[in-house]
Amino acid sequence: MIVLTIIAALAALGIFILPKTNTQPQIAQVPTATPEPPTPTPTLEPTPTPTATPTPQEILPPNLLYKADWSQGLSDWSKTADWKIDTGGMLISDGSYSDFDYSNENSPTLQRQVSTTSDYEVETRIQQTAGAGCFDAAVIRGTQTEKGIQAYRLAIGCYGGATIYASNGSSYTTLDHKSFTLDTEWHTYYLEAKGSLITANIDNNLTLQATDTSCPTGSIAGIKTHKTQITVSSFKIFAV
Repeated sequence: MIVLTIIAALAALGIFILPKTNTQPQIAQVPTATPEPPTPTPTLEPTPTPTATPTPQEILPPNLLYKADWSQGLSDWSKTADWKIDTGGMLISDGSYSDFDYSNENSPTLQRQVSTTSDYEVETRIQQTAGAGCFDAAVIRGTQTEKGIQAYRLAIGCYGGATIYASNGSSYTTLDHKSFTLDTEWHTYYLEAKGSLITANIDNNLTLQATDTSCPTGSIAGIKTHKTQITVSSFKIFAV
């Protein structure tokens, strides 16, 4: 009450008392910058170790008796000097052999033994490259006799076509003959003996067939050339 009375008296005299103000400057608050989040380190996927692709294994038919592999040479074959192996592993006759005398103990010029059965098939893949155009694409049931090699043969080009014949060493008998034009393309030849039935085929297309009993058994199989250059990529023997 006393204070109010004093203030009123002073006001009457023209004296005013101003309230004390806080003159201390206000400090502006600067917002603190929010730091950027750290860039995430990418996670590296492990590099898989390459796996070698397995080489597919050839499935061989159960009746396959023999498949030629000339990469190891010709040591297990009986042959004349015209046969060689080229750099690609195929068999070549240089055409230098000339012999129609089947009493020659080296006929056929390339021989292999088949000891397990007399009923079998020889399959060859042959290309004629030059020469007279005459060769036995397959010889089966061969037997050495006093007259020479007795066997069934599939002659190509020698008699103006394809011929199955039976030889007794010094002579031969034609069993079947069909027209066939020999060229320089690859051809697959088959000659089979099953009992008395003798069958030949060229490229699964041309078939020759005969019945004969002159060569009931025989373990010699092979190929024969006469003044003809040929390349052989495959020689197989199948039981039938």
